Amino acid sequence: MISNTGGICMCVLSRFLIAAVIAWLVCLLPTTTYAQARQVYTDTIDLQPTDWSDAMRFPRFDADIGFLTGVEFVLDGRLQGQARFESLDAQATQVTVGMSANVALQRPNGSTIIESIPVASVTEAVSAFDGVIDFAGESGRLFPRLVGIHIVESDIFTEATDLTLFTGEGSILLPVNASGRASGQGGGNLALSYITEASAFVTVTYLYQGTSVDLEKFTNGEDADDAPGVFLAPGDPVTWTYIVTNTGTVDLEEVVILDDQEGTISCPGTTLAAGDTMLCTLASTTGAQVGQYTNVATVTAKTPDDGVNPRREVHDSDPSNYYASTVSLCPLDGDGHVETPDIQFLGFGHGTYILPDEYDVFIVKRRISTGRHFHFETVLGEVNAGGERVLDLPVDINPRQDIQQRVWACTGDCDFVAHVDGPVELGYLEPGITIGAVVIDDDNDKRVNRWVGEVNGVTTEYPIEEQVMVQHLIFEIPMAANWSYYAADSVGIVHVCIMPPGLGWSPDVVGPSGARRAGNADSQPNRQLFLPTIFASER
Repeated sequence: MISNTGGICMCVLSRFLIAAVIAWLVCLLPTTTYAQARQVYTDTIDLQPTDWSDAMRFPRFDADIGFLTGVEFVLDGRLQGQARFESLDAQATQVTVGMSANVALQRPNGSTIIESIPVASVTEAVSAFDGVIDFAGESGRLFPRLVGIHIVESDIFTEATDLTLFTGEGSILLPVNASGRASGQGGGNLALSYITEASAFVTVTYLYQGTSVDLEKFTNGEDADDAPGVFLAPGDPVTWTYIVTNTGTVDLEEVVILDDQEGTISCPGTTLAAGDTMLCTLASTTGAQVGQYTNVATVTAKTPDDGVNPRREVHDSDPSNYYASTVSLCPLDGDGHVETPDIQFLGFGHGTYILPDEYDVFIVKRRISTGRHFHFETVLGEVNAGGERVLDLPVDINPRQDIQQRVWACTGDCDFVAHVDGPVELGYLEPGITIGAVVIDDDNDKRVNRWVGEVNGVTTEYPIEEQVMVQHLIFEIPMAANWSYYAADSVGIVHVCIMPPGLGWSPDVVGPSGARRAGNADSQPNRQLFLPTIFASER
């Protein structure tokens, strides 16, 4: 049974990217020492009486993994046997019995690669012939198990003919021959009988230099392998950085980087020594394009022509992504969560409102005139004798105007913008993008706000069925389209933004009752996260 106990023992380059080169990126790579790679195979022929001829089969070296530089052979020849003798001399004597085996590993053409000669011997003093040839008694001896000294021989072959012989597809069959010899000394008359057995244990090691290359691609300094990648505004500067590393132990030539969207990338050179790194950059001439942009770079290189090994081409690819939208990225807090204002609905109509603890301002919805125009104001209020911050709303002479004076408590970004009977345009968005929005004043009536996607004049609507006075909405874009939030009802919006992948709203969202509930980053398409309905009225 052949066993592969080796493998590619190459050191793989560690890469660290920590700051910008050309205002974006600096790559710090540790010095790497490469060991010669090895592949090891073994085979065994068990003990059997000599003389014998057999063969061992070994896989040839696969040139696709590197350059073969040497083939090392180790032959462990072993000897075991039995011997017996009878001295026929008329006087006492010393008898020495010896045996040996010649174990040879050969090439397919019969030429010797390596041979091992294990030996064994024993010496005994015996009396004069006792008259009986029984290999016992006073003049005879029996040695049922003689074990020879293991003789291990090794050699490394580096000639082109041997490297070629052991390189290629399939396997190679190597003949193994073993012959036995025995001898006896002592006196002039000796009866000798012996049996020799030999075995062979062979190790074949391919010594080679590995060939490989690694490419890492960055967009504006970020390793954005997965879409959507880096979030940008249309027209923002885009710089791609390509870091090529020769992770093999053979120098590389004809190094070329091809970007499937940007074409051939200009680099400082076209050769790369083993272990070396080369940095190439490309700045977009048009800036960020609207929507999802993915480009894949591929590096190819060739090994030198050394006159022995066929030239080999190595390659590696790496994608990078950005997404450009007129919708801004949602702001993040210090813990990396999407930051949202904490809002609590306090009521409507005239009266005195008290700002709860941990809130900063009041938000008041007010009519601009007797028409449909309205806006949201942030008001500090006054501090009363008890140290509480309060807001006094006087009675409006118009009852309908009075009921439209609605009040919230807020902390964070509280500058809500009024919208009614019209779209809040979001622009072109693709699947994989998640939109977040914080909305107030969506009271419970027949006017249902909705997400709207438009493709070639055909619109698809996703109604926001739950109508509440404070909403933290999450909407996963289901298809590529021009999207908008359509405000059928009068609402205030402070955030319409792109949620970073894997993130939801801040872990705690304050509800109208003061209780906190967790946001959810794993919402399904068309499902909004909202707070319980607490108030219903006409607009």
